[in-house]
Amino acid sequence: MSNQIQVIESLIQQCEPKFNQVSAFSESTQNAFNRESQFAMQIIGANDFLAKTAVNNQSSLINAVVNVAAIGISLNPAEKEAYLVPRNGAVCLDISYVGLMRLATDTGQIAWVQSDIVYEKDHFRMVGLDKQPEHHFNAFDKSRGEAVGVYVTAKLASGDYLTDTMTTEEINAIRDKSQGHIAFMSKKARSSIWNDHWGEMAKKTVVKRASKYWPKSERLDQAIYHLNTDAGEGIAPNIEPVNHAQEWLDKLLNIDNIDTLREESRKAPKSIFAQIKDQVTAHAEKLKTVIDSEVVSDA
Repeated sequence: MSNQIQVIESLIQQCEPKFNQVSAFSESTQNAFNRESQFAMQIIGANDFLAKTAVNNQSSLINAVVNVAAIGISLNPAEKEAYLVPRNGAVCLDISYVGLMRLATDTGQIAWVQSDIVYEKDHFRMVGLDKQPEHHFNAFDKSRGEAVGVYVTAKLASGDYLTDTMTTEEINAIRDKSQGHIAFMSKKARSSIWNDHWGEMAKKTVVKRASKYWPKSERLDQAIYHLNTDAGEGIAPNIEPVNHAQEWLDKLLNIDNIDTLREESRKAPKSIFAQIKDQVTAHAEKLKTVIDSEVVSDA
């Protein structure tokens, strides 16, 4: 185990340049890396199977740590926002529904978000599109019945409320189409997070859907994209997955105005732009050369 930990620590330290390059944390990149690398070592050191997975699939460990930076979500175990987990032979960054809600509030346009499961014996009532719903129940009652649905309420900075609800049937329909659950049911995966943590996944699912109607948050969008792709929580695709880095590269290379190129480049997610930065920079240099030659010819 000690040799594994040494290898893992070395791999995590190798992540630092990339971590700092794509970091979405508001604090200094050095502080963020020192903190998150310690949390990563703490998590891996407490899980032998995760440590073995990290050594056997080293690139997945590096990608997971870099994704922590790109999304700006902490691995702090006390906050329960994100975890490193072994999944399908790789180290995966898993973000909880708590982490998604925290990313939503970071913009300042949402004051708070709350999600909960509704059981048969609970009293739940929607009282208006912009009002907080009523949800009454005995928290100490062990016989509240079967789960009938889940909801999430976001309070906007304006004071209005946005609530979205999903029935258990709607939640399970999403579960049954998810890549991870299909792999488990077909015995291609050892476990399914849906089987082990249905309630947490149900809350995460309704938060994902509701976020489409919340004020824009690039980091939240990126976190959901990561969960639906790398983390295997998305709908199992019938076609080849989209290469979003290539999409952005094609878009930016088709721009022939230097100012427009700068403006559109800022819109690309940091983790994606880091992959295409060299090609975009070379394109920008070509555009500058054209502008300089036009100035000389006009003179």
